[in-house]
Amino acid sequence: MGDRRQVHVTYPNGSKIYFYSHWGGCELPKIVAQALDDGRARWDDPPYLARVVFNHITLDDPEGITGYGISTDNLDSDYGSDDDIHLHLSYGSSGRVGLGAADQTYEDFIREHKE
Repeated sequence: MGDRRQVHVTYPNGSKIYFYSHWGGCELPKIVAQALDDGRARWDDPPYLARVVFNHITLDDPEGITGYGISTDNLDSDYGSDDDIHLHLSYGSSGRVGLGAADQTYEDFIREHKE
């Protein structure tokens, strides 16, 4: 058992990576919102912003060897692809976040999901 969920990260050139969390999937929108808020200075720098997001996901166990992963393949999720988080990175300030049917700016996603 677990609470698996992932963040689908899409770079401006269309390449994708997936950040996987085996536990705490229900908390992942809040974690990504906090990461986006903390990473405001890097909203226009996709590689740095991606690292900020992954660091926040693994914050409770940065040296662990289980529970989190990075992949080029879409992995198993308890939420299904539509309810995973879709993070579209940008070299401008036009990045977007999708969750379910929502397609939001970073700012709107933060406002809705950050505690």
